[in-house]
Amino acid sequence: MTKGESTKEKAHESEEAAMTRFEKDYHEMLKGAGRYILKKRMEEIKELKNEQRSCKNRFRFQCICQTLNRLEREYEALEELY
Repeated sequence: MTKGESTKEKAHESEEAAMTRFEKDYHEMLKGAGRYILKKRMEEIKELKNEQRSCKNRFRFQCICQTLNRLEREYEALEELY
């Protein structure tokens, strides 16, 4: 293994580590794991909605709302691929 190859491998590894969850799921959707990913994301959205209903802390409520909005947008984008 030459020095150039190991540098490329390290760059590729750091690139994978820097990917967001959405990017990872997007690539998995392209590979054909769509049903599992959509199901997992929908469960997460439902859990957050339940937590949002019972939340009494206003700051935490706002955080949950932001997360829900992001997850729902990502879900719709991934659903279009499926």
